[in-house]
Amino acid sequence: MQGIHLKTLRVQDLYQYSLIISLLLAGAVSFAAESTPINLEPAALNSIGIRELAASYPDLNGYGIRIAAIGRSMTYKDGLPQGDFRCNMQHQALFGANVLFEDNSDGLTGISAHETAITGLLVGNDAYGYHPQLGNFVYLGACPDASVTSYEFWRFTSLYLFAAHPFETDIVTMSLGEIFPAWWTRGIENLVEEKGVVVFAAAGNGQNAYDPVLYPAAGANVIAVGVVNAAVESNDEKSLSVFASPQPACSSAGPTADLRCKPDLVAPGRGLMVSASSSSEYTIEGDWSSLATPITAGATALLLQKAKSVPALADAVFSGDTNTMVKAILLTSAQKLPYWHKGNPTPEDDMLAPLDFSQGAGMLDAVKAHDVLTAGSQKPGQVQTSGWHQAILNPNNLIHSYDLTISDPDTTVITATLCWNRVYQNQYPFEPVYEKDTDLRLELWGIHPQDSNLNQLLDISDSVNDNVEHIYRAADAMFKSYRLIVRYSANAFNDQSYAIAWQTGPDSTARNPFWYDLNNDARINTTDRLVYFILDQNRADILESMAVVPEFNISPDRLQTLQLFWNRWRSFLNNWSSTSVLSGE
Repeated sequence: MQGIHLKTLRVQDLYQYSLIISLLLAGAVSFAAESTPINLEPAALNSIGIRELAASYPDLNGYGIRIAAIGRSMTYKDGLPQGDFRCNMQHQALFGANVLFEDNSDGLTGISAHETAITGLLVGNDAYGYHPQLGNFVYLGACPDASVTSYEFWRFTSLYLFAAHPFETDIVTMSLGEIFPAWWTRGIENLVEEKGVVVFAAAGNGQNAYDPVLYPAAGANVIAVGVVNAAVESNDEKSLSVFASPQPACSSAGPTADLRCKPDLVAPGRGLMVSASSSSEYTIEGDWSSLATPITAGATALLLQKAKSVPALADAVFSGDTNTMVKAILLTSAQKLPYWHKGNPTPEDDMLAPLDFSQGAGMLDAVKAHDVLTAGSQKPGQVQTSGWHQAILNPNNLIHSYDLTISDPDTTVITATLCWNRVYQNQYPFEPVYEKDTDLRLELWGIHPQDSNLNQLLDISDSVNDNVEHIYRAADAMFKSYRLIVRYSANAFNDQSYAIAWQTGPDSTARNPFWYDLNNDARINTTDRLVYFILDQNRADILESMAVVPEFNISPDRLQTLQLFWNRWRSFLNNWSSTSVLSGE
């Protein structure tokens, strides 16, 4: 190794270490592809529980739920949209779908491939699908019986924001955005705050770790959806059914310019899409947050359909700020992916940053979201181990407490999310009304059974910038009883409505094979073994060069994160050569 400058160190030079060679000779870790034939597309819906939920509850298909899909025209002339925003309604997957076009256009102005893919993900239904690589399949969107109204973006902003025409829908999905906030992005914030409508917007597809989340996704009240990259299989093809982690080149990351955590959660954004140029063909697309967003909206349609079908749920869900309730449930139930951590990479839990800057609260999990929803609304006091509540704090009632008891502190993780809306003017230019905003705080306490003096504050989420607080904390062996406390973070001048959701259960990330993907390239191979060895040996001389050696394919941010959290995370890598762990069996 003498004479080799650290800044130009090559992977082949590192292989001279005998221990590394022995690791490599032990056999490369390979990604285990799914052995089950794919016959239901998009397969990405399997990974987030939508198929499982639909199988358990066959009536959940989105019926009765209204979705507004807002998309830009594909072409402009003299700065004016040319109306080619429609989806391909001649495709056999959409021919019978409940899709309307707000401008009553006839489709002669042109078809949008982007909006066709989005609409297919929502309400596509084709029993006779075929693709040369996949053979025959059934294509079924996330909520095939929901109704979709398609809006051209500038008509929507002009008529329904600027001119305040009546606008009624359950869910809005927007796979578009801009780098900076504008009057229309603030108008959407006001729409959410005034009507409680649930708005999902794509976080954007960045090129590096510093590309910002786009507005309106970056806004305070809108739910921002990032994308989880598809895993790379052993044949170097990207999977359609297995997903790894968000990558900066595909999913914009936070924080925002005003230092808020975004995205809120992530979802798969790769799969088989309805073709815009054919009546029967499909194309493979992704990884795009544009596609992760309607998938999340579709899962939410199933949740809202469930809520409407149960009178007790409907009364609670739709009587308050529906958007904050949905947001709290989705973030609480989201599955943490490997290497999740709050805010900037620091060894300590960051109580001032509620979410991960790449993952948000984690990956969408429709089954767990359904479980939290159906656990029901539960008032302060003694509550079940899963549930949610919407309430109002006021200067005369400063604290709400939710007490829960768990049976096995050694294997339980407690997750809770607190959400509320920011306030905006209700007319152009929809400026923020800062004097009406309040700041809330979420606390987790361990409760001693005999002596309240021995109660212990275990975790806090208290961001000065965000209107979401999130706790993800392993239970303490000392306690079986816990208390979630919602309180004002600062002086209380105004009433503040909020939604809180919580759940308890085992650590969902413990057997995720992508703990082994150390360089975050969506594959598990000898490079990851090499990174493991160098980190495990704490070779400072080599660590200095890893981020600049192309063969490692590891970003400086990823390396810094691995180094800071190494002692915490290495326990997940103890069985490096175990194929059962790697395949998730």
